[in-house]
Amino acid sequence: MKKFFIAIICTLCIFSVGCKKPQKTTIEKKEEETTRAIKENEESFKNDSLEIVKKFKKIQSEEEKDPSKIEIAATVDNEKINKWEVEFVLESRYIGKDLTKLSEESKQKEKDDILNTMIQKAAAVSFARKNNLFPTDEVIHAATGKLKENVKNDEYEAKKAKEVMKVTSWNMDEYVNSYKKDIEEAFAIENVYKYYKENYESKEDNKLTFSEFLKELTSKSKVEKNDLH
Repeated sequence: MKKFFIAIICTLCIFSVGCKKPQKTTIEKKEEETTRAIKENEESFKNDSLEIVKKFKKIQSEEEKDPSKIEIAATVDNEKINKWEVEFVLESRYIGKDLTKLSEESKQKEKDDILNTMIQKAAAVSFARKNNLFPTDEVIHAATGKLKENVKNDEYEAKKAKEVMKVTSWNMDEYVNSYKKDIEEAFAIENVYKYYKENYESKEDNKLTFSEFLKELTSKSKVEKNDLH
């Protein structure tokens, strides 16, 4: 009988151990905490990014409705750079950070650096227009169509579009069209880069880096800068 009870107790112990949920190791717990923290940081970054997009898309929509509100940071030939575009890049650089802690001198230097980069890009766009390198209407239409599809199929992009449309009163076509300048610039610069590779990169007697090539284009353009303060 004693052996019988011992056998039962042993069986119960084995069953209990077998059914008990295994305890997580310290490493596993740390990995879970790290994963959770990464997800929280990603969500925070997306939310902060969305607020910045909403802020500057609202400014963009107000300037479109009332051109007298437009503030120009610089003009390169016929290409215009708005002040809000410079501010947008600056604030985007500091997502998750306190921009107010940046000294006015440092902030102004960053704005100047951003504007100078934008001026070079605008010079490339101007060059593209003059040399049949600017994207066609068909290319732009196809790209905006893909953007619209992305908005439909991506949860975050759909949320962003909805929030922006709420503060701007844009419809979907107007929202997508608000990125037209960015799309044109991206394709134009890509075409200019291809032109550079074909005509400059491989020539030993006239070899330039792409950065030097952009500076050269800028030096040949008519540039007018305004005060960013």
